Amino acid sequence: MTPMTALVTPDQPAARAKRSVPLPAILALGILAAAVVRLAVLPGYVLLGDLDQYARWAHHLATDLPFGAAYRQDFSYMPVLVGVFGALAGLVPAFATAGDAGDVGVRIALKVPALLGELAIVAGLFTVLRQRPPLAAAAILAVVLVPATWYLGAWWGQLDAVYVALCLWAAILASRDRHWLFAVVLGLAMMTKPQALFLTAPFAGYAIGRWGIRRAALVGLVAVAVALLTWLPFVAYGGVADYLRNLDYYQNGEYPILSVRAWNPWWLLQTAIAGGAFVVDSTPVLGPLTPRHLGIAMTAVAEGVVFVTLLRRATPQRLYLGLAAATLVAFCLMTSMHERYAYAALVFLAPLLARRSVGIAWGLLAVAISLNVVAGAPPDVIGPIIPMGGAIGTAGSIGMIAASGVVLLALVRRGPSAGGEDAP
Repeated sequence: MTPMTALVTPDQPAARAKRSVPLPAILALGILAAAVVRLAVLPGYVLLGDLDQYARWAHHLATDLPFGAAYRQDFSYMPVLVGVFGALAGLVPAFATAGDAGDVGVRIALKVPALLGELAIVAGLFTVLRQRPPLAAAAILAVVLVPATWYLGAWWGQLDAVYVALCLWAAILASRDRHWLFAVVLGLAMMTKPQALFLTAPFAGYAIGRWGIRRAALVGLVAVAVALLTWLPFVAYGGVADYLRNLDYYQNGEYPILSVRAWNPWWLLQTAIAGGAFVVDSTPVLGPLTPRHLGIAMTAVAEGVVFVTLLRRATPQRLYLGLAAATLVAFCLMTSMHERYAYAALVFLAPLLARRSVGIAWGLLAVAISLNVVAGAPPDVIGPIIPMGGAIGTAGSIGMIAASGVVLLALVRRGPSAGGEDAP
């Protein structure tokens, strides 16, 4: 070793350390960037019709409808989100006069629940990964910066982040054996949007596999009781029947089609059959069976695989994988799927980004889901650049299917012993 080498080599690690950016600074800059993006798009809208519908719901609850009669409107959401609109009606004076989202203040108010859901997701990811700061920072930044997240919430005003946050916290409580709190949060999560119901399979498999069937049954009964209690304000007004009527209208009247702009196998089939046109999912194709029947059957089988896998190996890692897998198989196999229904998988996979296969799947999903939601509800300037159909739609569908397959394989394959999977 030369004298010059001896002098330079010891200083190099110190020099690199001085040049490196501290992890808290990276996280702070990323969160600041995410906040700036959200503030920039918060006053705007992609589809004003959706926000107009939300404003109308809140307006009637603020003026001429008691809360219990909420389902006399065309609510397609379940009681927890109806409660969100009831809170907006009571807390925001503008809804006493505003029946649409033409006012910028009304638009911002309607998007606040989605932003609060995102904050709860960030808090959940930090809670899961706080013992591994680099991974916690990576997971949080991945979720808050991916375009699908801020596009759906801060710009479009969709409320998917609310049920995803509740399901994430249910998983956190389950992984820590907080049985009864888990039951309460799970009951609330299942009563947000129908998409949350697909997640009962991994939660049930995990609960039985970890706590035994007797304890899991008790926990399940508490969750069901909480879910039923959320319907109490609406019973006297016939709210259950009204909700089922609304749901039937959306399923059979407005969206009885193979794919509602969701890039999945049904989208590929729909494109092959009708190009850019929608195809109904109620035409018999196999005896009396329609595509909707086949989609339900295939989804049930796939959800059963998720359930059995969690039942046999109930570890926290596999719970998060199971939640992502249950989301993705429903997105890929059910008909009438919307483009935004795969978003939850980005959150559930985030704690596992250190696994190479999960990281690859997450990257594919981040690109495919972001492009899909933008193409499904494009701003005027982007619409011609990212069309729903054509090569981009085909590639996006193939990417979604491939990533879903990777997640499902990661879930069912044999890995380390359960003792090595106690934490993400």
